[in-house]
Amino acid sequence: IESIVVAIIGGILGIFVSYGLVELLKILIPTDNEPVITLWAVVVSFSFSVLVGLLAGIQPAIKAAKLDPIEALRYD
Repeated sequence: IESIVVAIIGGILGIFVSYGLVELLKILIPTDNEPVITLWAVVVSFSFSVLVGLLAGIQPAIKAAKLDPIEALRYD
């Protein structure tokens, strides 16, 4: 759950940062074809962020679940 929450927060921050950068580009580089962030791009990038977070959280959880608790807690 922690990795998904971190991925969601990162995805939301990424959306805001990319929107800010696009607006900055519009100001710095005025052209006829202004850059636009489409809803499709936002959905795909946010979904990818959540998927990566999910996979990054599941792999260590599966590995930890297979460990013997005594071995996992022993300090070498």
